[in-house]
Amino acid sequence: MLVDLYQSLHHFKSEFSRQRAWLLFCAIILSFLAATEMSGVTSMCRYWLSDERGYHRLLHFFRAGSYHPERLRASWQRWVLSHAPLVEVAGRLVVLGDHTHVVKDGGRMPGVVSLRETSETQSKPDYFRGQCWGAVGLLVGSLSACFCLPLSLQIHQGFRHLGEEDANDPTLKLGTRVVQMALSFAQVNDRPVWLVLDAFFATASVFRLARSVWSVALQQPLVQVITRAKKNYVAYFPAPPKPPGRRGRQRQYGMKLVLWEAFDHADFFREVTLCIYGKEESVRLMSHTLWWKPLGQPLQFVWAVTSRGPILLMCSDLVLDAETILTLYCRRTRIETLFDALKTQQS
Repeated sequence: MLVDLYQSLHHFKSEFSRQRAWLLFCAIILSFLAATEMSGVTSMCRYWLSDERGYHRLLHFFRAGSYHPERLRASWQRWVLSHAPLVEVAGRLVVLGDHTHVVKDGGRMPGVVSLRETSETQSKPDYFRGQCWGAVGLLVGSLSACFCLPLSLQIHQGFRHLGEEDANDPTLKLGTRVVQMALSFAQVNDRPVWLVLDAFFATASVFRLARSVWSVALQQPLVQVITRAKKNYVAYFPAPPKPPGRRGRQRQYGMKLVLWEAFDHADFFREVTLCIYGKEESVRLMSHTLWWKPLGQPLQFVWAVTSRGPILLMCSDLVLDAETILTLYCRRTRIETLFDALKTQQS
């Protein structure tokens, strides 16, 4: 085990211009692995029995110029791709993305803003001070027993007062930031991915950004999005062909459909057995390709009736079967488990 640990840490040595910086990096990683409690740099000092000089050295490491965070993150992603048992579906890796809020009381801490809690948990306050983190993680293991391994975490709010945000930049929307993180991972490593998101990301800007980068080998977008649709969404059937001789261009949108009302037509559903949130159960499914007017392009919509209630999904891939779309979306809860582990162990 010690040999494997040394080889893993040695993989990152080339990203540091000074050996002392790499040794401090190794000390920090070992602290995360072996320290009995982790509440900050002071916990690392207690683990290594460091004095005040060691404390200031660790603080200086996080601001040092002997390494670049982006290159270090890319090196971590390459290590994950070469060592972890990857979950692949239809030739694509499965990437999960989401935001999480972390309560912070520091008055001078960067990225601390007033946040609103949108979950239905009654134990949390409606408003609090904290940081908004965006994260993408890679699904590893097997599709039936998988774990979300973090690829990248970034603070996504609270930098405007530092002059690091441009309010006129359309790519700085909260929803598209996570998609940009997944795009960067797919482009740097040249790996197509499925990006599984929740209903917050069911916007036209998310799908448009995901389709902006194409894979030459697959002749498809490098990132395909699977997300949950909102209950008030509508879509349109393709318009019928224009009669011969009629003037004007061909209509693009046909009959309008309120998507949630399709659950009232039980005769159109088929019954299948799938693993839903870790349990085998009978599910009623229906899928159809419809035009979504905010995007101006067709999407695949999947209606599913499970033991937990109805689920309406959207997918940018028009040929992926509905069973796989629902199975991948049900694995989205793995990133919530990742957030709980990070908040509990690493604060």
